[in-house]
Amino acid sequence: LLLLAALPSSAVLADSEPLTITSTGGKSMTARLRSLNQGKITVIRENDKKAFTMPVDSLDDASREAIQKWEAAGGNLSYKFDAQLDPGRTRKTTGAEDFDDQRVTLEPTITIKNPDAHRKTPKGKVTAVFLGKPVENASNIYVFKTQTFDLPELAPLASTVFKVPKISQAYVRRGYGKFGARYIGYALVVHSEDGTDVHYAQSIPTNFANNNKAQLLSLKTEKLYNKNLELLE
Repeated sequence: LLLLAALPSSAVLADSEPLTITSTGGKSMTARLRSLNQGKITVIRENDKKAFTMPVDSLDDASREAIQKWEAAGGNLSYKFDAQLDPGRTRKTTGAEDFDDQRVTLEPTITIKNPDAHRKTPKGKVTAVFLGKPVENASNIYVFKTQTFDLPELAPLASTVFKVPKISQAYVRRGYGKFGARYIGYALVVHSEDGTDVHYAQSIPTNFANNNKAQLLSLKTEKLYNKNLELLE
């Protein structure tokens, strides 16, 4: 249940376009800006791709202004994320033959990591959606729970962990008294605070996030949806 299906973000930024970096002593080179950390800028020289790190204060006014504009545009942020969701699923239990209840119990843990060795990530949100199939109509989708967490800035290579409150539900698949839903998987979304940009998404089933990216953040706890994720009364 840890198979990942990452969605690329339209906001992912690479190094800057080539520009002229000049020191206060008058030495210049053509380079791409890569990262800014604690007053030091790391650049990649264009002609040989070598990396150099230098204090911003050692550069002339035009170079410092170019760095400020690049940073203000989000150039010093990474929008790439590594994510894992362990559902913490307890094996279903079955009673005696005349007591056919089964139960799904989840105690999920979410780990979000910044894989970039140079840039931090922006603040945002992490939303997890836990999915089920109603036993009476397996073509529909039942949402066991949605949970959203505040995602702090992550320093290069840093990670953070979120614990989802316990999820437990009984269901019966046979006989005349069918009810409930069985667990089928989850969707995990890393997105901007207002939900307008999705930076990363994964799901089990693996195609669920790809096919329903725009609707994942609108799903509600303990609600029933059809296969097109339209809410059912």
